[in-house]
Amino acid sequence: MRFAVLDPQLLAAIFLAPNGRCRKLFVVLAYGRLVFNVERASEAEADKLKEEATAEIGGDLDELRDKDDELRLLLTERLPVMTPNDVGLAASPEVFEEVQHLIQRARERRPSLPPDAARWVYRRLSHHTTNTVLRAEDSTIPWYTEHRARERDWLIHVAIQGEAEFLVTQDARIATDPNGPTRYEHEATKNWTQAWRLDSFISEMEGSNFTLDEVDGSLIPGVE
Repeated sequence: MRFAVLDPQLLAAIFLAPNGRCRKLFVVLAYGRLVFNVERASEAEADKLKEEATAEIGGDLDELRDKDDELRLLLTERLPVMTPNDVGLAASPEVFEEVQHLIQRARERRPSLPPDAARWVYRRLSHHTTNTVLRAEDSTIPWYTEHRARERDWLIHVAIQGEAEFLVTQDARIATDPNGPTRYEHEATKNWTQAWRLDSFISEMEGSNFTLDEVDGSLIPGVE
């Protein structure tokens, strides 16, 4: 399983733009998690499911698994045949918190959003995340971008901590090449990630037999 970290701005767009490419990409990443659960689930993954079951449906693990199985079968039936299933979403508490903040701000402009939209998004997003990274101490985060975007170095660090091959962002200070990856490496561990702009990442993911535009973003609902 390979992992991708999405910038919180893109994650918020998943739930606010029903026809957008971010939503379609999220469906593919959620599909990767569901396939991972069935084919390669570890004991740690089982423990994560138990925690989610306790938080979401009163601890009924069997019910949570049944819902996941239903969604996996639906996606298998409705997604294009060659949809990638080996890439899952990675995130961290910092990512979840920023997404919630962005959803709350969106409610100020779109009062039609439900009052609990931020909490709903957190639960959906955390459930469909394959790899959750621990919170990092600010003092341990290297200056990956030097002085370009020090306040966003934490996002690169999340990707490196989570051994995420991909970091997808529209921030040109992080993904400096609009047509290809920008590589970052943690000097001590030699772990690395590559930052991509959204369109370039989608082009990298697509192949001769798969196009993201063929994915139905409504297969996973938003809060619109």
